[in-house]
Amino acid sequence: MALAARGTRQLGERVERITDEAELAQVRRQARRVYLRAFAAAVVLTLLTLLIP
Repeated sequence: MALAARGTRQLGERVERITDEAELAQVRRQARRVYLRAFAAAVVLTLLTLLIP
């Protein structure tokens, strides 16, 4: 996800810049979705932890 923020990708051992704007937008959408799901899971788990005495 950090690579997506920089506009790069790693296929194999090399890191390369994503030059296609449509592909870059898709990769950034996917990274944003992963961040949101991780945040939602953290919130749910935190609330469950706080509710259990």
